[in-house]
Amino acid sequence: MRAAPAVLLAVALAAIGSIGVVAQSPPQPQRTAPPAAAPASGVIQGVVVAADTDTPLRLAHVVLIGAATGTLKVTSTEADGRFSFSGIPADRYTVGASKLPYIGALAGAKRPARSGTPVVVAAGATVTNVVVRLPPGAAISGVITNDLGQPALGTFVGLRTWQMRGAERVMVNAQAPMTGTDERGRYRIAGLPPGDYIVSAMPSGAALPVKMQTTSEVDAALKGKATPTLPFAPTMTLDRYAPSYYPGTARPESAVVITIAPGEDRQNVDFRVEKAQTARVEGTVIASGGGPVGNDPRAGARVTMRTASTDAAFQTTYNAVIGPEGRFTFGSVAPGSYVASMAMQNGDFASAAIEVNGIDVTGVQMVMRPPIAVRGRIVFAGAEPLPALGGRQISLKASTPDGQNMAPAVGLTQADGSFEIARLVPGRYKVGAVSFGASVDQLKWALQSVVVDGRDLTDRLIEVGADAPPKDIVVTYTDRWQEISGRLQLSSGAPATDYSVVVFPADRNDWVYESRRIAIARPSSTGQFTFGGPGPASLPPGNYLIAAVTDIERGEQFSVPFLTALAAQSIPLTLAAGERKTQDLAIK
Repeated sequence: MRAAPAVLLAVALAAIGSIGVVAQSPPQPQRTAPPAAAPASGVIQGVVVAADTDTPLRLAHVVLIGAATGTLKVTSTEADGRFSFSGIPADRYTVGASKLPYIGALAGAKRPARSGTPVVVAAGATVTNVVVRLPPGAAISGVITNDLGQPALGTFVGLRTWQMRGAERVMVNAQAPMTGTDERGRYRIAGLPPGDYIVSAMPSGAALPVKMQTTSEVDAALKGKATPTLPFAPTMTLDRYAPSYYPGTARPESAVVITIAPGEDRQNVDFRVEKAQTARVEGTVIASGGGPVGNDPRAGARVTMRTASTDAAFQTTYNAVIGPEGRFTFGSVAPGSYVASMAMQNGDFASAAIEVNGIDVTGVQMVMRPPIAVRGRIVFAGAEPLPALGGRQISLKASTPDGQNMAPAVGLTQADGSFEIARLVPGRYKVGAVSFGASVDQLKWALQSVVVDGRDLTDRLIEVGADAPPKDIVVTYTDRWQEISGRLQLSSGAPATDYSVVVFPADRNDWVYESRRIAIARPSSTGQFTFGGPGPASLPPGNYLIAAVTDIERGEQFSVPFLTALAAQSIPLTLAAGERKTQDLAIK
């Protein structure tokens, strides 16, 4: 099966971006073709320019991919930024270009990392004026020093950034080349899209065991005499260094995030590489009655160890499988504070706090405990006839690396509105929507607040600890609703229908996956758009930002880098309880 053109193009762009040339493949056996195939005599001509200045870009790498024929061609632009592909068969083509320090893009794409507009070439036809616009890339640079304050030559420097995976925002390696420091300890990573980054540095190699020589041994060596050598035992362990993070720490929870704007050249991101070793963590899962668990039924269960701080720049997670006699081992663990945990299908769980400082940790014991239950009540406040309190389904959705794949824990309300949700394990949870069943009440009532032990945690995560779970959760629903509406128009006054409107909270703490405070609307043929309304669609009261974008991918509205870039171009507005606000937008 032939790979999709977009995949082939991504591979080709990565190849030419790193080595600059692509070797030609030997001729492949020709597949059965129609008897009267049109000659490959088509032509595509165009230009690559900088998106911010329209300046032609010389020596930009250009790739062409045919959708049906699989045609793959690579070329470079001339001094005037122009390129040409000739001798191509009739097909629909995707054309892309790359050149550091710009961000690679496709012809017709409205933003980086977007699908472009296919170029259709008829048999023997010539298509001209294909334009590929490359946005300016940002850059991060600085100096890395070692623990002696000297330039750290040959240190590998990389970037990490966030990515949405399911309901979790996780830290991954950024799509940027890892680089090494020069003799001055300097590094520079260019061609970056705007966003939030963490800079990491890794020593170039582990230190081999060394025996310090005495003065007499050095003198003997200079005279050509044999000197004692260091015996190397098979069990000897080489140093296992952990990466360091800006501003100079080996503990991931202490890393500092760097936010860069489009085209920004961020300099002086300097820090020192700590000589911190990784460690091995070993332990045993203990049955609730005492003694290690056996092979039945917990053998093969997973133990997860994650960063203890929920406020850390990013969470580091390690996984291990429980073996015979309940034993587990984590290898190459970076320094930091962690919580190890596991959960069984019956709800039983075990957890333990672990501190790692470069020395192997052994003898960790995790004792199985019964599941946790939390209690609360549901309240209705409004002018509409209040629905019955009993029989309403309410859920808690897990939002931790341990529980992200678990089904939500569900409870039913009693006649007085009280509920209990059992079979919980320690972690962070979010109150899900109340289910009214097949009833018009489902369209009338919206979540107003979630108060946990006297604290307003509406739309925030609730921490359920093993020893101190929440004692009282009050979930209030209201029939009051809010709405934002308006009209999106071009500078000429005509409706702007080829855009999307995004509304999102001004508070970055609310930029979370599936937030009900983040919404997208597509204008109608008259340019009208609406956010909110009665029931679950209602936007909560608060401070918001609103903006129009050319295009947006599914789920991208929850991306922190996307919202960061959009915030600078947005209009602020405040939505009061029960307010219907009008906010028109114009495309300049």
